[in-house]
Amino acid sequence: MVAGLLTTALVEPADRTDGLKPKSNDHFRDAWRTLCRDRRFRCLAIVGMLCMSGQLLFPHYQALARDQLNAPNLILMVWVVVQNAGAGLFSFMAGILADRFGNRLAVHLEIAILSVTPLLAICLAGGLLAGGASFFWITFFLLGLTPSTMKTLVNYTLEMLSQPEHPRYISTLKLCMAVPIVLSPLIGLLVDIVGFSSVFVAITCLIAAGGLLAFQLVEPQHELERSPTGWSSEP
Repeated sequence: MVAGLLTTALVEPADRTDGLKPKSNDHFRDAWRTLCRDRRFRCLAIVGMLCMSGQLLFPHYQALARDQLNAPNLILMVWVVVQNAGAGLFSFMAGILADRFGNRLAVHLEIAILSVTPLLAICLAGGLLAGGASFFWITFFLLGLTPSTMKTLVNYTLEMLSQPEHPRYISTLKLCMAVPIVLSPLIGLLVDIVGFSSVFVAITCLIAAGGLLAFQLVEPQHELERSPTGWSSEP
């Protein structure tokens, strides 16, 4: 509440507009146009959607631990704390990595680790790896990479664009990354029908597909050396 009250002291420069008040569907139409006309950003948006599909499994990690490891409620709370600690640590490390070697490398490494997290959970819970109950916290620690990856994708976009384009592209990217959440009820239904393993493996494949697609991304620092204005709209 205090943070919210403090925002009243912020001063935001007015944007140049044509005086017309936009309608609610104008934002979605503008996002669609951005995706259609900018091929490289469209690639990034698809990478974001595929990688953020891992969020669909968030509630099911605890369900998996309760079902196959008989984890008590107290340890589940500890795992949530570990997840938040991981988010802070990975954000710090990703920032250092991006500053030194570029955001693209940070994206690649984050997605690579995210893709193995569901498989690690299945192996620990299913007894394929020893000490499942003792080491299951590692999966929650790695889940802290999800918000870090989101920030890195946003930073990548900011680095590739001139400032006037930032609001439109960032809002479009976040809209695309939110698309997988629509499938949350379906994921819960699939877990009930086919079990944890099949669903976790399927999500791993989606994240891995996003990782492979990310190799088509250019390094912003190299791109800006050729074009100071960053991305150009392409049909």
